[in-house]
Amino acid sequence: MRCGGSVDRRARGPAERWRPACLALAIARNSPRDASRCAAVSPAFRAATDSDHIWSRFLPVDILQHIPSAVVSTNKKKKEAYLALCDAAGAAAIGKDGGCKVWLDRATGAKC
Repeated sequence: MRCGGSVDRRARGPAERWRPACLALAIARNSPRDASRCAAVSPAFRAATDSDHIWSRFLPVDILQHIPSAVVSTNKKKKEAYLALCDAAGAAAIGKDGGCKVWLDRATGAKC
């Protein structure tokens, strides 16, 4: 994602002066909890926070192949997939026999 481009700085408030791509890059470097909190700052932050770029960074690559396709489908937003994996009832079964369940901590993204 690039942050370049011109923005009319007079027509918007301070938070809206940043391009959505720049906001998304900055927010993605934080925790999932912080990303969710950023959505309350302004409409510009909310739009950036809903970006698939942010939430794909919080999805662990090593368990994605074990997750049912209904949870992480191509037409589903990454934020929805992340939140579905935070639900222990929707935990992904991994391992040869599927005996190990993995889900994510909602605040940190840590595997449980």
